[in-house]
Amino acid sequence: MEFDEIKARFNELLEIKSSDYLDKEIKNQAKKDVIKMLEPLLERNDLTVEQKIFTYWNISDNYALLREHQKTYQNHLKFEDFLNGKNPNYKLMLISDTTQRLSIAAAGHEDYWTKLYFDLTDNLKITKENYILYFEVLRSASYKHDLLKKYNEVAENALMKMKDFLENQKNDLNYPWFKMSYYTSLLKYNGRKNSEYIKEAFEAFLDIVIFLDCDEKNKRKILDKYKKALLGTYESANSPRPMYIQARCVQNFIITLIDLENYDLAKKCYDIVGEKEFNSLYFKEKIKKLKI
Repeated sequence: MEFDEIKARFNELLEIKSSDYLDKEIKNQAKKDVIKMLEPLLERNDLTVEQKIFTYWNISDNYALLREHQKTYQNHLKFEDFLNGKNPNYKLMLISDTTQRLSIAAAGHEDYWTKLYFDLTDNLKITKENYILYFEVLRSASYKHDLLKKYNEVAENALMKMKDFLENQKNDLNYPWFKMSYYTSLLKYNGRKNSEYIKEAFEAFLDIVIFLDCDEKNKRKILDKYKKALLGTYESANSPRPMYIQARCVQNFIITLIDLENYDLAKKCYDIVGEKEFNSLYFKEKIKKLKI
């Protein structure tokens, strides 16, 4: 298959495996089909470095989604080996995704991911060529889950680096998303002991939520264009986000408030956003706790 054909088929399978309304068996088969399609590409010599990055990244991602954790880890080792000696910024792709991180931890190799995180974020200089992907890495590193035995050590470091990152990106067009994501991660890290950050977090919410306010036709146009960006490429991971896409991160903020049982503020934010903006079944289940 030509790579353009692979891209088209990949996006078809992505629609299937991302659907809220298809059976789990059908979605899992789509994930298996992605792996079956991509693995032979690793033996080809006619692909660019960035096409190979897309291939390795998505093989790991789909093994992680299938919970075949040892295969995620084994593919990541091959991915890392492929990236050795190439642009060091590319290695950020190894630690940019939370699902892959959890899969590697479930395979018993949390130390592998953690070592990559510290080696890369301590030594790579933040530049205009890598700063968005670098921030995605910090977001992944700040994620809280029971599987992560070294969560506190990594998250504390990531939040410190996120704070410094924000100070240096105040004039960037992505700043509203950076700021909202930082406070969402900070609230998760501090749990219910977060009253000192609530005011700043809500201010960040108010600063970004206004960008959800565009007509439905423009929303659909933006979402369709965004979806066409190929998932798992260095280019798409490191590209600026349209303001409407940035603003959709408020969904994670509302979910975090619900998880922390701050129902009053969650309800206030939900009322500002409106009930039609977010339609995933996961979000709808979370919103039920607000007894709307």
